[in-house]
Amino acid sequence: LVLVCPATANTISKAAHGIDDTPITTFISTALGSNIPVVFVPAMHESLYRNPFVAESISKLKGIGATFIGPKIDEGKAKVADTEDVVEAVIDFFTPKILNGKKVIVTAGPTREYLDDVKYLSTPSSGKMGVEIARECAASGASVTLVCGPTNIRIPTGITVISVNSCIEMFKAVESRLKSSRYDYVFLAAAPVDFTFAEKHSGKISSDLKEFTAKLIQNPKISAEVKKISPETVTVGFKAEYGVSLDDLISRAYKRLIENNLDLIVANDVSRSDIAFGSDYNEVYIIDRSRNIVHIPKSGKREVARKIVEVAVNVKH
Repeated sequence: LVLVCPATANTISKAAHGIDDTPITTFISTALGSNIPVVFVPAMHESLYRNPFVAESISKLKGIGATFIGPKIDEGKAKVADTEDVVEAVIDFFTPKILNGKKVIVTAGPTREYLDDVKYLSTPSSGKMGVEIARECAASGASVTLVCGPTNIRIPTGITVISVNSCIEMFKAVESRLKSSRYDYVFLAAAPVDFTFAEKHSGKISSDLKEFTAKLIQNPKISAEVKKISPETVTVGFKAEYGVSLDDLISRAYKRLIENNLDLIVANDVSRSDIAFGSDYNEVYIIDRSRNIVHIPKSGKREVARKIVEVAVNVKH
């Protein structure tokens, strides 16, 4: 792989027309002539980027298989893409395409159960784990739908996003997709609230009240419904526990797997601050129906996502 960053209008235009009068353009021409993938990260004034001849050169390079990342149009400039985007694109390029042609649903983030139009019950999930699984699936060649609760996490391009607030909205979004098309994998990485309010009040409940009583009722268990709707879909559940022993963590997760007819379940202990909600790291145990356990030691969530996907791909029906 040849990464050209930053790629100026001059470099892009020369590369598109086979001009190699500098070390950089010679390197690019040699790579293109040797079928070595080339990735360009444009950076220039917006007027140059909009120039029809530069646009034609970009189109020409894309037509022979070159990849472009960005740019970000801001303040009259076509600015170079964020370093994170460039790094992720390179990682995605080298990711084995083990899900080519497959369709995947991933749930991510928290849900919000509103008491009134201002106050709500939620979980501290950031959505990072689910987004990284969606990213890994897309990089592995899958067509990915991400059903995502409220989150500030940047969603990768190329992923279909369905934004939801409540648990029932998340459930209906997953249900609708499963009923309308065949999906090969579902990863239920979201942390929806287990309960919702029996009654939602309009407006804002007065803060002058000395006491207020609200009734909670159980939300639907999304993990319990997927196999009923789509029995052939490989379904991966997630079970978060707090401050339990390893034996209890495994036992409770396996119980949930059997009860909900899941293919795999991913268990972790969110009482640990280094792998808690919002952390960039996780440590998990993947359990299958035969109670085989794959331990993924503390790692970045992208790496954890990669290993979860690899285990899921090897599930045999």
